[in-house]
Amino acid sequence: RSRNLCLVVCISLLSGVLSSLPDLSDKSCTFKVTLHNFRVILSWELKNRSIVPDRYTLQYTVISRPDGVKIVEHCSNITASFCDLTDVWEVLPETYAVMVDGFRGNTT
Repeated sequence: RSRNLCLVVCISLLSGVLSSLPDLSDKSCTFKVTLHNFRVILSWELKNRSIVPDRYTLQYTVISRPDGVKIVEHCSNITASFCDLTDVWEVLPETYAVMVDGFRGNTT
């Protein structure tokens, strides 16, 4: 069963800003962007530890483009709470809206 854990957060890599949308600040997780060895790593931590998903799927959209939400294929149905976005977010002076879905149990 899918549960939307971390609703939307806006990430601007140019300015290093990471902020939740005001209406969603009490929602379920905190995001962190780390630049390590020229790799862009996005990680998340659950605020409510009673919610423990088995797997996560990361989705994002670029705020300035009308493309819609995209699933990060290599970060779909993963057990880790982080994702390497280096090859996905190629344009760093952009603002990204990110959503993480958490899954528990069988999803098929």
